Amino acid sequence: MKVYLSLLMVFLLFMGCSQEQSASSDDAYRKEVVTSEPVLAEANATEAVASGSVSSSTAPTSALALQHSISLKIEASKVQPLFHQIEEMCQKIAITQHCQLLNSNLSKEQEPSANLSLKAKAQGIKMIIEVLNKNNVTNYAVNSENLAGSISDVQKRVAMLTSYRDNLEKLSKKTNSSLESLMKVNQEMATVQSEIETLRGEHAFMIDRVQTQTLNISISTKYLSTTEDTFITVLKDAIIGSIDDAINGLKLILVAFIYLLPWAFLGFVVYFIYRKIKLKA
Repeated sequence: MKVYLSLLMVFLLFMGCSQEQSASSDDAYRKEVVTSEPVLAEANATEAVASGSVSSSTAPTSALALQHSISLKIEASKVQPLFHQIEEMCQKIAITQHCQLLNSNLSKEQEPSANLSLKAKAQGIKMIIEVLNKNNVTNYAVNSENLAGSISDVQKRVAMLTSYRDNLEKLSKKTNSSLESLMKVNQEMATVQSEIETLRGEHAFMIDRVQTQTLNISISTKYLSTTEDTFITVLKDAIIGSIDDAINGLKLILVAFIYLLPWAFLGFVVYFIYRKIKLKA
C-alpha cells in the first residue's frame, strides 16, 4: 500500500512540474509576441512603447493604426527638390524612426507632380509633416482603424492552439500508443504549429501597423492667382503678338519685294529706252 501511495505522489509531482513548464512557456510567448500597448489617436502623438505582458483576457481596448494623407500645390520648379528632400529625410531617420519608403513616383512633364507613400514612428511622421507644412498645403486628413478586436482574436486563437499543441505533445509521449496513432498525432501537431506561426505573423503585422504610422503625400503644380495669371498672360501675349506681327510684316515686305522686283526691272528698261529715243529726237 505504501508503495502505491509513493507512486501516486511521484505521479502528482510530475504532473505539477509539467503544468508549471507549460505555463512558463505560454508566459514567455505572451511576453515576446502578444505584448502590445494602444497608440493614441492624435495625429501628432508620439509612439506608444510596449510595456508589460498582455494576455488574451487583458487585450487593449484601443489599438489605432493611423494613416495620414497630405496634398500640396507648389511651383513647378520646387516639385522635384521637395520630392528628393522627403526621400533623403526618410533615409536619414530610417534607424531612429523606422522610416521606410513604400512607394514613390515623380512625373517630369510640363506640369510636374509627385507621389510618395512611407511609414515611420509617430515622431518621424510628425517631423516630415512639419517640413511639408512649410509649403502650400491644400488638404490634410488622418484615418484610423482600431485593431484591438483583431489583436484580441489572434491572441485567443494562439492561446487555444498553444494549449491544444501542448496536449498533443503529451499524447505523443505516451509509450503505449500505436505507430499509426503517433503518426496522426505528429501530423496534427505540425498542422497546429503551422497555424500558430501564421497567426504570429498576422499579430506581428498588426502590431507594426499600430506602432508605426503611414503617410501618403501628393504634390502637384501650383496654379498662379487670377491677378498674376492675367498680368503674365497679357504680357506674354503682347510679347508673342509683337514678335508674330514683326515676323509677318517682314514676310510681307519680302513677298512684296520679290513680286515687284521683275516689274521694277521692266520699268527701268522701258524708261532707259524712252530716254534714248528722246535724246535722239
